[in-house]
Amino acid sequence: MDKSRLIRIGLTASLLVFLGLHAVTLTTYPPIHCDEAYYADTALSAVTWGAFATTAQGPVYGIDRNHTIMSRVYSVGLGLALKTLGVSIVTGRLFSLLGTLAAMAGTVWLGKRIYGWRTGLWAALLFGFSWKAFIGTHTTRPDTWLTAAIVALIAILVAESSRKKFRHALLIGIAGPLVGDLHFNGMYFLVGITLAVGYLWFVAERHWDLLLGYGAGVTIGVVLWAGLRFLPDPAAAWYQWRVGMTRLSMGWGTRAISLRLMDMVFWVRDQFWSGNRGLDAVEGLFFLGGLAFALKRRSRADVTLLIVIAGAGLAFAALMT
Repeated sequence: MDKSRLIRIGLTASLLVFLGLHAVTLTTYPPIHCDEAYYADTALSAVTWGAFATTAQGPVYGIDRNHTIMSRVYSVGLGLALKTLGVSIVTGRLFSLLGTLAAMAGTVWLGKRIYGWRTGLWAALLFGFSWKAFIGTHTTRPDTWLTAAIVALIAILVAESSRKKFRHALLIGIAGPLVGDLHFNGMYFLVGITLAVGYLWFVAERHWDLLLGYGAGVTIGVVLWAGLRFLPDPAAAWYQWRVGMTRLSMGWGTRAISLRLMDMVFWVRDQFWSGNRGLDAVEGLFFLGGLAFALKRRSRADVTLLIVIAGAGLAFAALMT
């Protein structure tokens, strides 16, 4: 039996195990979370009444009329799924499973662009069978779709700059803030991607037209992102954003940067070492191995990926902790 056939059999078997695992456990673990009700309520409101609102928490900060923090793109997608397949926890989590599969496909694509198909396939399997992907799949939240969008955007970015034109850079710029529409955490990756754009199109090469296109695209994307949230009542939306986000302890510049960076270190420790009774250390070791390899190789694509990771991490530390 030739090697390529063995690989195809192994991939098919892995995918069947992956789907079987989720089929057995999709609605049983973890238990239903209140976030799932909020997202489903907003999604149904969006496709039924055309208002991104939730009544699950009552008229708090006006979220029963316009819940500004909720994703517009994700809400419409989830709402259509709930309308089509029925309102149930199964539908909500199946929609998240679809996002996980999209993220795995994006990982294959990104891996192929940087290291080759085989690395992309292995990375996709490692991601798909990770504990974080498992929990994200089993929760009606936009996390898996956000992951898919970020990976796809990075894959597009690392393509050869010589093949890109102004319109490509413009679309990449527009996509950045709209990735942040899926969940606000996407905005941290917008910082990392913008720094990577500066490296690719100003440091590594000079592409003034691409930089201009990207800047124009980001401006358009931010305007679209804000318009989707703050219209038709900007004053009420701003009050909700300012007061509500403060009550949610967003911590916008309220503590010394050194303390926030230390919080980031502790967060990484919890997420990639000590979490889940040490199981997260497995993911952490793969992550550290990947970082070490990228630092050693230091190709243009490697550096781009490292800049995105570092930029997003620093933005998260500065704004969220």
